[in-house]
Amino acid sequence: MLSDLALSEENRSLQTILWRSQPSDKLKEYCLNTITYGTTPASYLATACLEKLAQECEEKTSLASRAIKSDFYMDDLLTGANTIADAVNLREEVINTMNSAGFVLRKWIFNEHALLTNISNNNDDPMFILNIDGTAVKTLGLYWDPRTDAYQYKISNRNYTNDLAMSKRKVLSTIATIYDPLGLIGPVIVTAKILMQKLWQHKLEWDAVLPAQLKEEWGNYLEELTDIENIKIPRRIIGVENNNEIEMHGFADASICAYGACIYLKATDEYGNCTARLVAAKSRVAPLKVVSLARLELCAAVLLIQLVEKVIPILNIKIKNKYYWTDSAIVNPG
Repeated sequence: MLSDLALSEENRSLQTILWRSQPSDKLKEYCLNTITYGTTPASYLATACLEKLAQECEEKTSLASRAIKSDFYMDDLLTGANTIADAVNLREEVINTMNSAGFVLRKWIFNEHALLTNISNNNDDPMFILNIDGTAVKTLGLYWDPRTDAYQYKISNRNYTNDLAMSKRKVLSTIATIYDPLGLIGPVIVTAKILMQKLWQHKLEWDAVLPAQLKEEWGNYLEELTDIENIKIPRRIIGVENNNEIEMHGFADASICAYGACIYLKATDEYGNCTARLVAAKSRVAPLKVVSLARLELCAAVLLIQLVEKVIPILNIKIKNKYYWTDSAIVNPG
């Protein structure tokens, strides 16, 4: 296996590192023989290896092949099934397929405890199965609580509220810590973006202290920011069992400060019970150059179409009807 993964000898000198176990030890020089993560081709090669493995096992283990193709992000696997029995089969297929190529999966976590049993831990790896002790686990930047099967948000820095020397740099740094790739707390994020835009309008230097009015506005925002830790968003976007039909409802709206779009899935079961779950959202601040509200409404509608075209095909869900909602007459084709 090493011969297949090894870097050619003439290129190994490009991956030279210096190492010593103790500060008093003499420095030693090593050449890495395999591709190191962090190099330019590493991410491509990692993905390409998974793609190749999925192709080779497609006929023998179709479940694993589909999961490896579509449910991996680098070395993280996020997948699932509709029943526990199907999830067990998928788990075993993925483990065996990955093991056959020398890729041993570890740090398993499920929202069903039954799926954590009967997993072979041949190496007695203490991190083979995660024990989260009632806390959420971080998954691709989002926090997920397996017990409630819901997404959560965490504030990483709680010391900024009393910072008397708050600057534009610190404001931007704080905003960057609020990771929301799906836009599920879009109103929180766009409020921060609007505040940041005001700082640009005042032409402040990066480390200049904020003016009193802006500092007060930012302080009020920070005091409420910790409330997002109380938000729990269901991971399942189809909230009923044995659904008969699924509808997509997309909404677009704008104000003079910002515009945005969001997508909901409405699922109805055989008894007429229905749920509506937020799938994704996206928002943008209005440009500094004055733009009419009518134009911003059009921008919101375009943003919605782009969001739907990007998100819905990835879900791989049969949707009966799609509805696009706006309160702007200029957007409505009727």
